[in-house]
Amino acid sequence: MKKSAIQHLIAIGIFLVITLFYCYPALQGNKLVAGDTIHWMGMSQEARTWYEKTGENPMWSNSMFGGMPTVTHYMRGKTNWIYPIQEFFTETLPSPTFFFLIAMVCFYILMLSWNANR
Repeated sequence: MKKSAIQHLIAIGIFLVITLFYCYPALQGNKLVAGDTIHWMGMSQEARTWYEKTGENPMWSNSMFGGMPTVTHYMRGKTNWIYPIQEFFTETLPSPTFFFLIAMVCFYILMLSWNANR
């Protein structure tokens, strides 16, 4: 393995350790009750019902703000290639642990793209 690949794996490993330490209460089963998560259920109800009925993603919601694209709050199935990957990680690491880890990895990639020193 190349030296730089090993350094990247070490950095991601450090991010994982920081994530597990920082989000330890979530790993014990504690959950944050966030308003945006609760409100999402109401906002996506029409789209979820349509998906369960027809098996296809609705592209528009008639009930939210008098009409709104559903891609902003609900998109499942074959048209969303990222969802199975996200679902795998969110089942492996509870929320918000997964999002915190992804945020650190994405910031790391951003800094590498700007040629910042590791």
